[in-house]
Amino acid sequence: MKSATAEKRLKRLVKSAVGEVFRKQQHFFEAALIEAIEDIGLARAMEEADTRTVSRDKIDRLLKRGR
Repeated sequence: MKSATAEKRLKRLVKSAVGEVFRKQQHFFEAALIEAIEDIGLARAMEEADTRTVSRDKIDRLLKRGR
């Protein structure tokens, strides 16, 4: 019986600690979530992308023009 009580207490403590970490490190988790969403969007765009090849010179020219 004593171990069941200790297990419940430990479970409450762990939940509390994890909740506190999430609250205090919210900016870290937000940044990680945003990064993951952007990566998913990039992956989808790459899958749907036009398969034509473009020269490195053309890419450089477009980047220099601010596009």
